[in-house]
Amino acid sequence: MGIEIFCIGCSYTAGAFPSAQLDKSWPEILAQEVNHEVFNLGIFCNSIHNQLVQLKHYLDKNPNFVILQWTTYPRITYVKDMPTYMANLSNCIVQKTENYFELENSYYYGKFNNLGILNLNPSKLDVLSSKDIYRNTYETLMLESVTEFQAYGLDGFFTNILKAYGKKMLVDKGIPHLIFDFKKQEISSDIDYCIETDLENFLEYTVDDGLHLSTQGNQELVNNLILPHIERCLDV
Repeated sequence: MGIEIFCIGCSYTAGAFPSAQLDKSWPEILAQEVNHEVFNLGIFCNSIHNQLVQLKHYLDKNPNFVILQWTTYPRITYVKDMPTYMANLSNCIVQKTENYFELENSYYYGKFNNLGILNLNPSKLDVLSSKDIYRNTYETLMLESVTEFQAYGLDGFFTNILKAYGKKMLVDKGIPHLIFDFKKQEISSDIDYCIETDLENFLEYTVDDGLHLSTQGNQELVNNLILPHIERCLDV
């Protein structure tokens, strides 16, 4: 096969929660459409900061193409032990089909997963005890963010800086890539697509209030946006 495509994202990429309407992620569908090796490296409830950690790690593997789906701000990732986590980013990749691979990561909200990380989402903090140390730390960080950044409208500014850094890493490495946001309120500079606005009939394909796509929606995403972009960049 020769060509390796790395896909980094959150539950939109990992596959959300399998159901009758969602039984295949877009990277899995992409693998069925191309004669290349596709690696689904999505992590449930991922944070932008952790995506940058992943990106730096996986760029050292010299992939032929990277698809980066930016997650939702302002999630946060706690790492139990960095050397162990970095090893798990490679060791927990399993082969599912001849050309499709997945980063197996359990989704235990409020607990460290099998990779050795804990991702927190502000909309689900009530699941944790009010005395939980990770919840308290996160709430303190968010309070400081509101005080220091949002009061001056700078929260989006700093998010865009992080995303611009991700783009710079790809450009500096000379790796062909595709970068997209899912929700229009998350749109940043240096992206190729916003799925909510660029995928025709987007809302018809969503299966929950988090705007995750059904299998049919993921198929449309691959056929209409992702695959044509890959073909243009790789001239295949």
